[in-house]
Amino acid sequence: MIILAKIIGCAIVAMGTAIAINPNTFKVVINFWRRGKNVYLAGALRIIFGVIFLLVAPLGRLPAVISVLGVLMIIGGIVIFVIGPERIQAIFDWWGKKPPSVMRLMGIVAFSIGILILYLV
Repeated sequence: MIILAKIIGCAIVAMGTAIAINPNTFKVVINFWRRGKNVYLAGALRIIFGVIFLLVAPLGRLPAVISVLGVLMIIGGIVIFVIGPERIQAIFDWWGKKPPSVMRLMGIVAFSIGILILYLV
């Protein structure tokens, strides 16, 4: 499970780096998740990642922080299912209209969270 958590952390670092370097990557990611039923895949992945974090939390450096990240991911996944694809599409549209500087900042935040995950597990 620790290896899975590290892979998730690496993926978040890679995505954050790509978005920080090229903000248009954020739009590509949004367009992928908005196609068909991919939004439900996003919700399911968030729940799975959250469960993985909860399972590895006792083995990490700061179990409380990893647990909080896991719970937040699970809540985020559940919210996706509860509010439905129409509202998620509106959120995607809202994010897609943000200036490149905001998208870069979100990339840096994602990068930082990924690094934190890698450090903690």
